[in-house]
Amino acid sequence: MAGFIVLEDGRAYAANNWSYDAVIERIARALPETGAGRALSDWLMDQRSVVQGAGLGSVDLRELAPGDQRLFVEAVEKAIITTEEEGPEGWCDPAFYPGWLESFHDLLRMIASIRRGEPPTAFNPHMKDVIPPSGERAGPGWGDG
Repeated sequence: MAGFIVLEDGRAYAANNWSYDAVIERIARALPETGAGRALSDWLMDQRSVVQGAGLGSVDLRELAPGDQRLFVEAVEKAIITTEEEGPEGWCDPAFYPGWLESFHDLLRMIASIRRGEPPTAFNPHMKDVIPPSGERAGPGWGDG
């Protein structure tokens, strides 16, 4: 079972539950200490598999308010840097850290591919196809509850 982070063009980062949760936790920690940053951080922590259930952790950036989408992407970039600086300290089994970090870098590479205007097929290593949009709204940034 896996958790998913779906990016704006439908390509998706997918990782097993613990790995997805670790990525979400680091992104949540990297958000700014502002009202919007704290609200998004709290919401993200509730999207972890440990909270939602095995295989149910998911964040679809297309469902987030535009401001939250920007905060999320900026936090991914910051979280990667912080994670590399921290290294495997505190990991139950540090042997899993290098593979997990490489997978986390895939998320950053997917974002870079989108910024270059490449189609999802150019780099979508975790999925066979794109995920269609739901049209739903999620996250705290919409201001409508």
